Amino acid sequence: MLENLIETDELLIDTPFLRKIQTKSREEGLKDGIEAGLKKGELNRYHQDILQILTLRFNPPVPRRQQLEQFITNITDRVELDKILAAAVQSQSIDDFQAIAKTESRNASES
Repeated sequence: MLENLIETDELLIDTPFLRKIQTKSREEGLKDGIEAGLKKGELNRYHQDILQILTLRFNPPVPRRQQLEQFITNITDRVELDKILAAAVQSQSIDDFQAIAKTESRNASES
């Protein structure tokens, strides 16, 4: 019955209380969306930085770079990304990097 009143009576829908709830809900949704977008952007930047380091240091062929990109972009844990970033900087070769990165990835998934 209350639903029928709300659906048919426009004055009931447009009350200060309901407007306040709608405004608050929009603000919370916007805030959540911004936070999620910033987090996604930060992860994307991290992924791109690691790939750029690997490309500058080792210049892998395109198929290998695509393989690395796929592997790296699946990582969303910042601690794991920090370790992989360090490996990208410190590894002597692309093979060394991949071995370290896969070990770190396995260790992270076991924890």
